[in-house]
Amino acid sequence: ATPAAAGKDILVVEPSTAASDSSGSLNLNVIAIGKFSSSDNTCTLSGSPLVIPRPASGTAQMDLCAFSLGGLDPALNYSITGPPSNDISIVAKQPLGLGIIRLTLELSSATLPGPRSLLVENPNKDRTAVTGALEVK
Repeated sequence: ATPAAAGKDILVVEPSTAASDSSGSLNLNVIAIGKFSSSDNTCTLSGSPLVIPRPASGTAQMDLCAFSLGGLDPALNYSITGPPSNDISIVAKQPLGLGIIRLTLELSSATLPGPRSLLVENPNKDRTAVTGALEVK
């Protein structure tokens, strides 16, 4: 009844509903991340951070897998945080089923070491970050 602050603007964000599932929401929480082995087609989910080794020279690719109860698929946008030059690219996305996606990362010997986050965004522009999920060594 008595405001604690006067003359302050408050921004209220209305939840987006375009392209949502039938319940009107989409759970983007990534529960686990791990390495994907293309030699035996297995995903080994583990705790964070997932270590990504830089190649000694040139470029290299690494496959990882991520899991969410809401389901992750190639229609979502994925990116890796990093320095302004964005020195890690996601070059392929493949669904593995059961809410798991395989992401193929490409990095070079010039990729800077340090922690990175995985960002996931749905068509509504709802976004989640798996903070410190990856560490470049």
